[in-house]
Amino acid sequence: MLPESLHLPFVFLVLAAATYALTVRRLAPDAVLFFSVVLVLSAGVISVESAVAKFANIGLFAVGVLYVVAEGLRQTGAVGFTAQRFLGHPKSTAAAQARVMLPCAGLSAFMNNTPVVAAMLPVIN
Repeated sequence: MLPESLHLPFVFLVLAAATYALTVRRLAPDAVLFFSVVLVLSAGVISVESAVAKFANIGLFAVGVLYVVAEGLRQTGAVGFTAQRFLGHPKSTAAAQARVMLPCAGLSAFMNNTPVVAAMLPVIN
């Protein structure tokens, strides 16, 4: 258990380490974030009840469900079809960006932006 005066520096250190680990991509993102939460919990910065209560948020649950929908769209080929239909073979970067915005705007009308980005990343890569 850390003294309360060290909580803030410890959290910044954990955040910096997690950001670095996520940037270099040597570990899975879920493992990095899970380990970060375990570190903060074991140091006594937050309580178990406080950490678990954040997962009970309906907004977090809704975004998680939308990730499932986005993955379903990708696996069924809807994302690939959209990519071929709207992207084609643009001649410039500006044209490619304009062609990406239309399907993203359409999906964003019905879905949260985070899963839309997750669904469109394979298209852009």
